[in-house]
Amino acid sequence: RHFKQALNEAVFAEDMPEADKVSNISLMDTPSASIIGNRALGSLSDVVSQYQLNGTYNQINYKGTPKKVDQLEYVDFFRWLNNRNKGVPGYVMVDPVNNTAEYVRFDKPLTYVDSGWFNDDLMRKLHFSYPTKIFNAANFELDEEGRPWFIVPCLKPHVGLFGAMDVSEVIIFDPVDGTSTLYPVAEVPSWVDNVYDGYLASDKYDWYGILSGGWWNSVLGKTGCKQCTDDFGYIVIGDDVWYFTGVTSVSGDESNIGFIITNARTGEYRYYPVV
Repeated sequence: RHFKQALNEAVFAEDMPEADKVSNISLMDTPSASIIGNRALGSLSDVVSQYQLNGTYNQINYKGTPKKVDQLEYVDFFRWLNNRNKGVPGYVMVDPVNNTAEYVRFDKPLTYVDSGWFNDDLMRKLHFSYPTKIFNAANFELDEEGRPWFIVPCLKPHVGLFGAMDVSEVIIFDPVDGTSTLYPVAEVPSWVDNVYDGYLASDKYDWYGILSGGWWNSVLGKTGCKQCTDDFGYIVIGDDVWYFTGVTSVSGDESNIGFIITNARTGEYRYYPVV
């Protein structure tokens, strides 16, 4: 019942209008973004001696264009001890369309990050504030004014104690002062991009594609069973980031029968059959 939206077929020509220039598709993977991001940081000797990039390079839609952003982290415990009063000073923004990157300083430095220690540790702060929640990864993002946030999806099992985990709520956490707000998924602000990650989105479609004919069919006959291909990409549509990936038969014939796009904020699916 959680994946009925995956049944809906969409019309490619209506959702993807023809364009002369590709400016809404991220053409860069994370390792490539890391190379370009490190170059942007390399000339800042006062920064690279004390901090390093986190390495996640989250995909966001920033002012209508796809960007990858990655915040600085403390290199180790002693760098944290020496710099904790100054905080984390900035982040790198990578343009995956034009293959460029720039280092940007925060107006106010971050206090709570993954590499912080003791009470400056991001997950420690979240666990104290929300002791009963099951967290997915905290995603670094910017709002439309360039203010930094961590977007933290909260998971809830739908099968047994830990099976079929899905996002139930979202914490929007301010890493400068440690304040946060808990939102139902349907009420998450539109500037947020990363509520569902691409792996969870693919897993959810696989649950539907493999089990829609019943569990016995998924084991024996496998009639009509389908699943996502191994990897996914990113595309910006409107104000949101969407994942796109192929759909293939579970028989292993390696032929695409269609593809899906999934809204990273709302979890909406659109399926486009190959005709």
